[in-house]
Amino acid sequence: MTDEQILQTMKSLLEPMQKDLSELKSDVSGLKGDVSELKRDMSELKQRVTKIEVIQENHTNKRLDLLMEYHQETAQKLQRLDILEETLYQVKSDTEVIKSVVTEHSKSIKELKAVK
Repeated sequence: MTDEQILQTMKSLLEPMQKDLSELKSDVSGLKGDVSELKRDMSELKQRVTKIEVIQENHTNKRLDLLMEYHQETAQKLQRLDILEETLYQVKSDTEVIKSVVTEHSKSIKELKAVK
């Protein structure tokens, strides 16, 4: 085999490899573009998450604190109402006893007046 034939054989073997290498470079270039796009998307996502965190911290948490404060106030009012209800029940019971005593005394007075 002559030098010319050896070179020709090597050239024929290298040509498909060069074509494959060129395709591989093209694929890598495409992947770089995809990675770049993913990085942009991640950056946008991080910004959105940061905005959400800020909104949650500044608005939602404050509103939850207010809600808890109102809930505590309502619970305290309910406790006071329970005490008032108990007092009212006691006053009602006392009033019924007084009515009963007044009625009995009225009967006794009538009887005493009738005897005189």
